[in-house]
Amino acid sequence: NSLSGLLDLFTHDAADSAVVNATSSIFSSTAITTRDIASLGAVTLTSGADIGQTAGSTIAVDTLNLNAQTGINLDDVLQKHMIGTLVANNSASGDILVKNNQSWTVDATNNAAGGNIDLNNAASGGNTMLGLLTAATGSVSLQTGTNIVDGNGAASNIVANQITLIDAGTGIGSMAAVSYTHLPSPRDAHESRMPSSA
Repeated sequence: NSLSGLLDLFTHDAADSAVVNATSSIFSSTAITTRDIASLGAVTLTSGADIGQTAGSTIAVDTLNLNAQTGINLDDVLQKHMIGTLVANNSASGDILVKNNQSWTVDATNNAAGGNIDLNNAASGGNTMLGLLTAATGSVSLQTGTNIVDGNGAASNIVANQITLIDAGTGIGSMAAVSYTHLPSPRDAHESRMPSSA
């Protein structure tokens, strides 16, 4: 079942795009493929497989909660998504890939073996506020238009085997503000490869 097959749960326009004016939730035991979605509230998509999108579609929501088993791919090349808060969880296989075009707050966990998290905020002037990004056996790649800032206080912001932070703007917090944990490679079972000053 794709989301396009479940649009009767939403108000939708002539282009068959979902228009959600309140909190809505969709569950599918198979893959979910989104079309355009607009919401003033929270939208939760839960799939027993993967979550993807129709090429060129736009998701504009205050809060987007994504739960998948085999990957999340909202990595549209047009980078039109307008997501205020993203909470993404993936469990069995695959990666979490999301592109956005405004300031946002992000929390994501990928428990898949070797599963990666790749988040890209293309907005000039768009900040990325970090909750917790966890890819314990994979990598986290985070790119933002302006700043990467701490959103969860003294707790770690990133836990991953490899971390890539790309900031096109004015800063990546301070060392005290954005914290991360680099897990040792299986070949370095007793040592982290991070410099001691990190």
